[in-house]
Amino acid sequence: MPSDTYYSRKDNIEANKVIFLCIQIQCKSTWGLIPKIISSLASLKLEVIDNRSWHPRGVDSTLMTEIFVEDDFFLCEDELEKGRFVEDRIAEVNDKMVNAIRQPVRLAGHLFFC
Repeated sequence: MPSDTYYSRKDNIEANKVIFLCIQIQCKSTWGLIPKIISSLASLKLEVIDNRSWHPRGVDSTLMTEIFVEDDFFLCEDELEKGRFVEDRIAEVNDKMVNAIRQPVRLAGHLFFC
């Protein structure tokens, strides 16, 4: 990583202009699901830092996915407004993940943000 990138990232973190999300998804396994999820995150301009997925073998298995992302969407200085933006941004990411999974809500399982 170039040192300029390190310092700008460090400065943005210290200035609370960047947040990190841990997205945990538990849903029914389907072919091509992970690329759809990653593509959806990229369309929101989220940088994937780490991605882990696992599922048991067999029919009707449950996919467990944990994705850590960096989001520099928050450049607002007002802390009260930033709180609202964070909630709105998490709702936007949630909606995008539900659309990427393309499973009925009762089957989509759980989607968590840490």
